Amino acid sequence: MTYRVSSFGSSRVVRFLALALLVASCEKTHSSEVRGVSTTGDDKSSTEVKVSVDEDGPSNPSCETFCKRLAQCWYAVPNADPMLSAAQVMARCRTEQHGCRGDTTTTHCCAVKVDCHDFAQCYGAANDAPSTCGAETAP
Repeated sequence: MTYRVSSFGSSRVVRFLALALLVASCEKTHSSEVRGVSTTGDDKSSTEVKVSVDEDGPSNPSCETFCKRLAQCWYAVPNADPMLSAAQVMARCRTEQHGCRGDTTTTHCCAVKVDCHDFAQCYGAANDAPSTCGAETAP
């Protein structure tokens, strides 16, 4: 991702903004690893900050299945936005789940529910605690 930051006449301000963008990027990616940051420009021009994020890590299959199931059962979920399409729900889920790069949680275990009503109830009761999705941990 690339951010353009206008220089305010002080390289310290530009460096502070670059650092703030880096921190914001790290907070958004959580489990992703930042590989490098580069800045270009001087005090009298704009500064370009590039943050490289490692997206090559393995995907969590439980999370992927959960996001697909959420998209299929979106209209059964209480307070769901009816204006979102299945593709939008899937994309939003993957974003909220940090690209499905994290550990499996009780929320992901709800994907085994075949009936959308049962899925929605499970999803509402899940607490995002770490889980292996064994029978003893399904909400």
